[in-house]
Amino acid sequence: MIIRVLYINIFLLLISGCSAKYNSELNTIEKHTIHSSELRMLMNELDMVVYDRYKSELERDDTRRRYALNLAQNIEKISKQINNLSKDKLAKNIDKNDISLFSKYVKELSTKGKNIRKLALNYELENIDKKIENIELTCNACHSKFRSYL
Repeated sequence: MIIRVLYINIFLLLISGCSAKYNSELNTIEKHTIHSSELRMLMNELDMVVYDRYKSELERDDTRRRYALNLAQNIEKISKQINNLSKDKLAKNIDKNDISLFSKYVKELSTKGKNIRKLALNYELENIDKKIENIELTCNACHSKFRSYL
């Protein structure tokens, strides 16, 4: 009888030891969990870059939409900054015709940025690639004309 009680006590001791160890592991995990929303956002961005090929079509569209919105915002911001440059800072030997052509390119760039924003906001993602190519054409046309001034 004493041996049976001894075995039951040893068995209960082993079970309680395992459960205590399991609980302490949970407590350790909870202690080391980082509760930073900023880090969580950065990790989500990193996840999008690293594991993008495994995303569903909807998730890829969401990534493309955010990229297009960011691109449009940057284009609009930069075109405003370029537009606000004083004409004497553009180049020393630039004439009025070139200034008006340059202004036309900047306005066209801004308009195309707004068009990309509109497409992204309306989820017309299939048209974004073509619009980005149009922006590249505008940039290349301006660069071919004015890059020599730099």
